[in-house]
Amino acid sequence: MELAKHIFGSLTRLTAAGELVADVALEWTNIDDLTWEVTLRSGVTFHNGGPLTADDVAFSYERARNVPGSPSSFRWYLQDISTVEVLDERRLRLRTNAPAPLLMHSLRSVAILSRATAAAATTADYDSGAATIGSGPYRLVSRSRGSAIVLERNPSYAGNRPEWQSVVIRPIVNNGARTAALLAGDVDMINFVSGADIETLRRRDDLRLSSAPGVRFYYLGLDVGRSESPNVTDAQGRPLPSNPLQDVRVRRAMSLAIDRAALTERLLHGQAVPTVYPALRPQPEVPRADIAAARRLMQEAGLAAGFDLALSGPNNRYPLDAQVLQAVSQMWTRIGIRTRVDAMPSAIYFSRAARHEFSATLSGSLSARSEVLTQLQRILHTQDRQRGIGSGNWGQFSDNRTDALIDEAGRTIDEAAREALVRQVADRGITDKQAIIPLYFPINTWGTRAGIAYSVREDEYTLAMDAVRQ
Repeated sequence: MELAKHIFGSLTRLTAAGELVADVALEWTNIDDLTWEVTLRSGVTFHNGGPLTADDVAFSYERARNVPGSPSSFRWYLQDISTVEVLDERRLRLRTNAPAPLLMHSLRSVAILSRATAAAATTADYDSGAATIGSGPYRLVSRSRGSAIVLERNPSYAGNRPEWQSVVIRPIVNNGARTAALLAGDVDMINFVSGADIETLRRRDDLRLSSAPGVRFYYLGLDVGRSESPNVTDAQGRPLPSNPLQDVRVRRAMSLAIDRAALTERLLHGQAVPTVYPALRPQPEVPRADIAAARRLMQEAGLAAGFDLALSGPNNRYPLDAQVLQAVSQMWTRIGIRTRVDAMPSAIYFSRAARHEFSATLSGSLSARSEVLTQLQRILHTQDRQRGIGSGNWGQFSDNRTDALIDEAGRTIDEAAREALVRQVADRGITDKQAIIPLYFPINTWGTRAGIAYSVREDEYTLAMDAVRQ
């Protein structure tokens, strides 16, 4: 997705601060609750010189519902659209199945392709770069798996001219290797600087750090949807007669046992902000860990003797994810929930989590502040594959009132009324029902050579367009 933002345009985009603005679109209007009329900017062309028209937008949305060879589907972003009507070269009409107030947010994730180029293109054509033709600020020069990606500035780009004529993107997965590359002068900018390396880089006069709190919401998921959970046992490894995670008192005890300040300040080197809510404003006060209160709740639930639990998560996806798992396991063990860590590569973890193979999980969910509703739809709504909702609800939480609030918010066009409903969803699903256990937001840091300023993005993307000479 990050590479695509350089190459392809979409109807809308997010600024570094998370504000939704026009991209390929010039403007959009609600004709009524079920109809959007969109006018495209004039003069937008693809990298091969062809004009971008409303017909290309219609084609792109039709194709995106079933992208050949894609490991994931774009149907989620297009699920609200029932029909796309081309009015003329620059205007189209989108009709939705129900009121869809966040439609323009969703469409920022769907790239606009040229029908003339993409209609007959194969996956191999995109892999080779032959069909990787968009309308974005950069065009693809070369790409090979596991090595550098070379981009060149698009001279006919209709938006603001990017600073850099050419850009080379080098994938460096290891935190230490990224820092070493910047220190050695092999690269001009790196993302996700490790908290352990910040002081080292800060002492260098030839380097610059740019940091800001992000909106990725880190939380622990709990298996609350079944009477027997696969990784919950007694001290002898035998299944319990009932799943203790279904008792809200146990879930609240597990939340109270988490010392979020210790996680963020010590383990994560101050590069995170504790939270008990997703990215809503204002944020409620984060309670301190209270082991005594947690033990009382365990006793009230008839579980003073505790139980055994496996906490699962990735060991190569989030900052210090394996260490976070270890720290949480120790905190839960202090209240009698004897916890062992089950960490694994993210590719294995996410596929198994989606199949509901775990009892407790570590997750990070990203959304813009202005579309927290879509995040809560994914992680709190009862799973409904037909509607494409609840896909991240791995604990199979299901509450009629929470679902009703989410659905009502999804139909509410008025922004203030919708925000009030979203807060009710968080109050009900997270605070009252404790369906998940919130942890923290990250503080994301980018490192650059002196003379380069980077506009830190809430969405965590690293985009060459946001870097300028200083």
